Amino acid sequence: MNTPEIKSDTFSTFLIEVQRLLEEMLVVHVNLIKHLQKKNANSTNQILFEDICKNYVNFMHVLALDIFSLLEYENNLIPFCDIVIVKHIEEHLFTFKEYFEVLCNVISVDGFNSISKLIEIPQSLYKLRSDLVTKKDKNNEELLVSMFLLSPIEILPKLINFLNDINIEEKLDETISKISDFVSGNHIKLQEAEKTKEFWLNFGKNIDFLKEPNRRLICDSRTHPMSFLNASRFSSHFFILFNDIFVHMIGSSSYVHNLTTIWVEPQQDESSHLYQLILKMPEETIILCTPEPEIKIDWFHAMQTAIKNALNRSNSLQPPNARNGSFTFTKSGFLKDATYTGRWLNAKMQGKGKLEWPDGKVYTGQFNNNQLCGFGTMYNPSEGTYEGQWRENQQNGYGTLTYENTDIYKGHFKDGLPYGHGFLRKGNFMANSASFYIGDWISGAKNGYGVLDDIVTGEKYIGNWSDNKKQGNGLIITSDGVYYEGTFSQDLLIGHGIMVLEDGTHYEGELKGTGILNGKGTLTLPTGDFIEGSLCGSLEEGIKISNGVFTKSYNQKKLPKSFGQLCTQVDQKWKALFKYFYQTLGIPEANKNGLKLDAHRIWQNVAVVLSNATNLTRDKSGDNKLPSSLTNLDIIPPFGRENLDVTTYHEVQLYLSKAFDSSFHPLGALLSNISEAYTTTYGGRAHTLLLDHAINELHYITKKLYEIIRHLFPALPAHDTEISIESEMGEDLISYHSLLYPMILPKFHPPLFTLFTLKNEQFEKQYKKTIMEWNKQSDVALMAYLSVHPKFYKTEKDLEGVPAKNHIFFEAIENLQQLKSTFSPTEKLLVIREAVGKLTPVVQQILGANYIWNMDDLFPVFLYVVVRSRISDLGSELDFMDNFMDPNLESGELGIMFTTLKACYQQILQEKS
Repeated sequence: MNTPEIKSDTFSTFLIEVQRLLEEMLVVHVNLIKHLQKKNANSTNQILFEDICKNYVNFMHVLALDIFSLLEYENNLIPFCDIVIVKHIEEHLFTFKEYFEVLCNVISVDGFNSISKLIEIPQSLYKLRSDLVTKKDKNNEELLVSMFLLSPIEILPKLINFLNDINIEEKLDETISKISDFVSGNHIKLQEAEKTKEFWLNFGKNIDFLKEPNRRLICDSRTHPMSFLNASRFSSHFFILFNDIFVHMIGSSSYVHNLTTIWVEPQQDESSHLYQLILKMPEETIILCTPEPEIKIDWFHAMQTAIKNALNRSNSLQPPNARNGSFTFTKSGFLKDATYTGRWLNAKMQGKGKLEWPDGKVYTGQFNNNQLCGFGTMYNPSEGTYEGQWRENQQNGYGTLTYENTDIYKGHFKDGLPYGHGFLRKGNFMANSASFYIGDWISGAKNGYGVLDDIVTGEKYIGNWSDNKKQGNGLIITSDGVYYEGTFSQDLLIGHGIMVLEDGTHYEGELKGTGILNGKGTLTLPTGDFIEGSLCGSLEEGIKISNGVFTKSYNQKKLPKSFGQLCTQVDQKWKALFKYFYQTLGIPEANKNGLKLDAHRIWQNVAVVLSNATNLTRDKSGDNKLPSSLTNLDIIPPFGRENLDVTTYHEVQLYLSKAFDSSFHPLGALLSNISEAYTTTYGGRAHTLLLDHAINELHYITKKLYEIIRHLFPALPAHDTEISIESEMGEDLISYHSLLYPMILPKFHPPLFTLFTLKNEQFEKQYKKTIMEWNKQSDVALMAYLSVHPKFYKTEKDLEGVPAKNHIFFEAIENLQQLKSTFSPTEKLLVIREAVGKLTPVVQQILGANYIWNMDDLFPVFLYVVVRSRISDLGSELDFMDNFMDPNLESGELGIMFTTLKACYQQILQEKS
């Protein structure tokens, strides 16, 4: 490696200077630094003096390494590039800066004087600098301390000269520039420290609590006059600007403002010729004025520069309006004593941030104009944790509140209380008190329609509420399976109502509580016989009958004549849920059934909801990618507004399918909420008498959803009409059934199908028994028993030894078994048609390609396929299809397939075994 030529006198001079400084520092270390370390324990500046001692030693160690390295280079033991000062300039700069910053801190708090009083200065130190210490200064210990502690930084200009002399190939330009930049600012920093020291010494002790080693005075209103606008004649205002705070003194009181949360604006009042500065802060805005424009400019630039430095934005032209900072509120109100850390905009909390109160309450989330607004999470030790929407410092919108006792409310809020649609879970299955409520709320109380499932008592109430009490029409199912329907008042079933027992006994008449007959009514026995008159009492304790008439009946009445008429009607259910949706989409409540609304404006509201949901998801996950469930939903679709053809209809189908599957889309959120409400109502402990209610409610929900969809796609036909569109397969009839049932029924299928199975329980037992018996037979025997024509299987010998999966009708059997994996009537009908379609090519292979089915041949063969398919709960499947099948399909091919399967089921039930 080439070694640059170094002038011998330059190298020697610098080496001697460094050696002299190290020798001095070693003496100072022994006679001053060590003494200070021992005596510092009880000092008011203990930490500061510890820092100066530590950094002094570090500086000394660096010099020792430099001397060793320079001597090695002088003796040709290392190359030029391995000289420590050249190779590790960043480490050197760090050491120099650390020492200098602590040194300035010592100066600013008059630390040299404190040190001189804390320890005794040995005479040996006077002799060390006898050439600089005059007779007058011999007893000035403070001067001696300052001399020795300032001495290390005096080597830096000499270091620059040395590096300039050896920088022959200009390889050290960057190194020299860094050290020069550091040294050039030292003089100013020393002046600032001295200025601050003088300020603390001369101002008095009433602001000593503000004295901190790293705090520097920038200016004050004594040297730069500034007053409070419209101040009282008898008030005294004094202003101090430090490098991190702005202090407003009023008499003996002081108000301290962090510079990171101050916004300064210049302003001039032409009429009064006052030169004003407006200081905006989180809790107040003050107007200050100066007598001269030059002083105003000085203050303005000083404050702007100090604020930029406090924000670490010294290179900016001006402090940013939007910034991060921390502030503790002191004024009374919601924010009193809370500390905010986060984003600010022009002295207002704006954007993301965190609020912490001394009592442990913590809010993390979004802010707007100094208020909790947007999505956020609040933890309150006395209440619980709320996560959701906020407005005006209160829960407003959708959110989840998890109480400290683990109860959970999930739903809508208004002014901090549950309001609208919501779900409350109290306790757990092992607790003494556990329940689920889903429904309407007003001001934190159950009001409107709702469902309460009491886990402990086993009672389920479905009906209206007022102020947390059952009030109005409703029904109750007890843990014993007794069904009540009627009018409630103050939690009590009273007046005309009905009661149905599981054994078929039922009563219609006056009631005074569940199970308590109280007046005129009719009690019908399981046999159909009934007693009519004045009945009082309960079935458990006995019924007193007055003026009663017993009537023998041969027509068994399974249900009271008013069944289903005394409970809440379907058009009164879940009103709050739909109301919120209409408000979200901007559909006026009074015109929600109209079709003359601006579809484009509604779509814009949908886009706003999707945008907000997307931004919230991105904020929470930190991922800027669009959520997968919003793919192709983030644009307003241009189709379905005016014309509807087969292409447009399929586009509408595809869009709705994706929308219903997305929790971010308003339609997806609505379907999720309504299906949750439906499942809570009819799931859990199911009762067969709820089936009719469940069917009617689902029909109503479907029509309501369709009304909403027509606001988005006005080209769709009204719910009570249908239109025909041309397709490649011919004509397709479009109705709300064909559009929505395949999409939404899977969401409601589990609780609904459970009710169907309860209704068909007895039929299912007979069906299973017959299926098990018939499937014990061989294929030929079963076919013969079911009257399948021999031409379809010829002889038993032809089928002997053939594996089941190789049977000629195996594909049809396997296909029909897929009926259980579908959840909408149309899908089930298509499975049936496909199963029949599997039979035709097989039969044509046996009987010829020209063979055409007739019902006499088809029915026995299909009955055989049904038996071998062993479809569980087939009666319930048929019942489900019967109630929700598109009426347009009943007279077509799919309708015939459905009728055939239904006939097969009836044939199986009629078997006498």
